[in-house]
Amino acid sequence: MPLAVRLAPGLAGVRTGRLQFVRGSREAFRGEGEVEVLGTVCYDWFGLNQAIFAAVNGFHGPLLDPLMVLATRLGAFGNAPWIMAAMLCLLAVPPVAARPAVLSWLPAPATVLRTLVIFVFACGLSVVLVSLMKIGFDLPRPSAVLPAGSVRVLVEPESPHSFPSGHSAFAMLVLTVFWRPAGYGWRAVLVLFAALVGVSRVSVGAHFPADVLFGYLCGGTCGWIATSVFSLPRRAASPVAPPSPADGERATLPPSAV
Repeated sequence: MPLAVRLAPGLAGVRTGRLQFVRGSREAFRGEGEVEVLGTVCYDWFGLNQAIFAAVNGFHGPLLDPLMVLATRLGAFGNAPWIMAAMLCLLAVPPVAARPAVLSWLPAPATVLRTLVIFVFACGLSVVLVSLMKIGFDLPRPSAVLPAGSVRVLVEPESPHSFPSGHSAFAMLVLTVFWRPAGYGWRAVLVLFAALVGVSRVSVGAHFPADVLFGYLCGGTCGWIATSVFSLPRRAASPVAPPSPADGERATLPPSAV
């Protein structure tokens, strides 16, 4: 049962229509030609959006389901205060030169403080952007538009708005903000975290793949903006000219010249 999306009103600057599913062939979008093309390519993916959702959401297991639920819990914006608290604790760690060897791997306090400021700014920016997009596009959850019994919901969504995925935005925001100060090992952990959160949102029945993709885009953009704003090069100080002997001081001649 293919997916059809009425994106004409939203892409024209107003609220979008609801996702509509029809039996048989996919019905044509209602709206202007350019809007129909954008809706088909950007969200419907010519039916691939629903096909991927059905494949991921239909695959379950006794070990996989708890992992997906855990990943989706870790990807919530509600975890941001815990991350901030952990970073505040790191500020109490002694400077690098005064640390014991067991703490030598921790970042310098200045790096922690800068990353904390970037993280707070990026979170605020992302919450505003995702909230506005959810309300503006007003696209429903998969369980609201797909036939009853065809969606397995493991975690009840917080709101009826599906697009974009807030969990995916938070996961990509975390990856973007902490990428620069993290080492190669931690970067692998960040990539795995973001990937698991995105897949889990489809697995638990909360989002279509397109919601996750655009959530990644929102979170990555907010993280990049915050990192760029607080990484601006400092203004170079004006060079100080060396004092001249004429500035109230008498030049001292070498002994050989006397």
